[in-house]
Amino acid sequence: ALLLLSGLGAPGGWGCLQCDPLVLEALSHLRSALIPGRFQLEQLQARAGAVLMGMEGPFFRDYALNVFVGKVDKSTGPCGVLCQEPNAALNG
Repeated sequence: ALLLLSGLGAPGGWGCLQCDPLVLEALSHLRSALIPGRFQLEQLQARAGAVLMGMEGPFFRDYALNVFVGKVDKSTGPCGVLCQEPNAALNG
């Protein structure tokens, strides 16, 4: 799962953390694999689960639209930030 997520930033990789079903699936697998083995206390498991579940939702879209300093084209896709364009389009 971590390899998939890290490969998104590679040249020619797809950069949409909101729309790509493979990314959402990888985040879900990451959540189910990390939480039981890394956090012993139930309260910490709940917090970690909430953070990772939030990353599966609109977190990246909201972060990009509320923090991004520059031009955002909302008409390019469901997430509103060049969701189906390669990373090269974001850098150029």
